[in-house]
Amino acid sequence: MQSTSGHTVTDRFLKELRSVTKDNEAALIVDATETGCGATGKGFWGFEGAADYLVFGKRTQVEGYYSRSSDKTSNLSLGGDHLRLLQFKVINEAITKDRLIDRVELVGASLRKSIESVASKKQGITGVRGLGTSLFIDTSSDADAAFKL
Repeated sequence: MQSTSGHTVTDRFLKELRSVTKDNEAALIVDATETGCGATGKGFWGFEGAADYLVFGKRTQVEGYYSRSSDKTSNLSLGGDHLRLLQFKVINEAITKDRLIDRVELVGASLRKSIESVASKKQGITGVRGLGTSLFIDTSSDADAAFKL
C-alpha cells in the first residue's frame, strides 16, 4: 500500500511482479516504512509475499531491512541505538501477545463498512481505499472533504 495516498495493489499484481523480477534476475524490494507494525492488518511488515528485501522504519521505532537470499535463508538487519532496539522488542511482543494485527484487520473492516454506509447516504463521498486502519476517504471536491458525520 502506498500509505500517503491509500492506493493498494492486489495479491495477483504482486505475484506477477515477483514473477517478472525472477525472470529478469532482479531483486524485488518492498518499502514498509509507512505500513510496518501491522497498520494494514495484513502482517507485521504489511507485505506477505516473497520480497528479496523489505525495508522498514518509523512505526517499528527502529530502521532496518529483511532480506531473503533464498527460500532457505534470511537475514534481519536492525539499525539505531540500543533504546530503539529495546522499544522494537516491546512493540513486537505486544503485537504478538495481543494479536494486534488480527485486531487491526477487524477494526479496519468495521471502520470501512461504517464509512461506506455513510458514503451511500452522503453526497460527495465517492469511495474508500486503503487497508486495515490506514483508510482514506475519496470526495468529489475539496469542499466535500470538510463534511461532518
